[in-house]
Amino acid sequence: MNPLSVAALRHLNLPSNGPAYLGSPDANAENRIFVECYFSTLPNNINDAQLLIDDDNRFFQRPFPNPHINLIEDHSAEDLSSPINMARNSFQFGAFNINCTQAETWKLILSGNSQEDWNFRINFPGVNPKTRDLLENPFYRLPFGADRHYKYPTDEHSNYPKSYNKDWFKTEWTPDWGTSYTVGIREFTDDELTELAEKIVEVIADQQTPSRSISDFLNKGILQQAIDRTDINTIIGSEYRTTSRENRIPLNAPAFLNQADILNTIAPFIQARSDTFRIRAYGDAINPVTGKLEGRAWCEAWVQRFPELFDESGDVSASATGFGRKFIILHFKWLDESQI
Repeated sequence: MNPLSVAALRHLNLPSNGPAYLGSPDANAENRIFVECYFSTLPNNINDAQLLIDDDNRFFQRPFPNPHINLIEDHSAEDLSSPINMARNSFQFGAFNINCTQAETWKLILSGNSQEDWNFRINFPGVNPKTRDLLENPFYRLPFGADRHYKYPTDEHSNYPKSYNKDWFKTEWTPDWGTSYTVGIREFTDDELTELAEKIVEVIADQQTPSRSISDFLNKGILQQAIDRTDINTIIGSEYRTTSRENRIPLNAPAFLNQADILNTIAPFIQARSDTFRIRAYGDAINPVTGKLEGRAWCEAWVQRFPELFDESGDVSASATGFGRKFIILHFKWLDESQI
């Protein structure tokens, strides 16, 4: 299976820094890879790619494994086989701006990963696989081993997903915290994600200036700061940053939610700027004789910035000069006063 984003490389064991580094606030310069590169998820085999493109009607020009990669126009797989051509002829569909300051929107972004009827394995002799009705709001630390454990912390809590006892991570087995190393995912209740979303917005507001790129956002550690302002990584209901060490989930345990875990989920569709804008305008008609207002009108246009330069003789891969990139009007309508 093709990786959907650069975040899939977060476990790379870099010689100078070790594993679990990319996407963390400590990565700094290395996080520029999130700006300079992306995975198109176009199959390497041209025939396989063409089959996906031919069958893309139901996907609205989004034929590839990452459904957020949207083709601008009809193209053959051979046309797209060059990385430059693929980048030139595709958009990011449904992109989310990481500078968003709406907690409700952040919660929607964080909670879109639930899975029904999850069959998971139990790596323990004589124990059969189980089926969970709902895997709620998960974030994955170990992408190929999320289900390799003896039990799951919610198995014995019939009222879950409403609540569960996080002491399980420390008390189920010995030595202390041994269980926190046997799980490859963390599940969260809606209330926990609501709090996390609110803390993300709080940290963004504290910055006072928007992040200019994905790497800028990651290097500021906005997601990690927000996590540390919740009790997600503690077992006693207090903020991580003020909790004693013995009540914190171990820093390097898979049960410890970190910034890169969240990034793995949202990286395929995040951006630090918007390329689609809603513009509203109005005009007054004034009687030149009486000076009285005779009429007023409002209108709204949705415009989208395209890769092509306004001056078609320019180089699309070069820095834009003059009028820069083209804008295309996607939608236009007249408004009445009640819609303002």
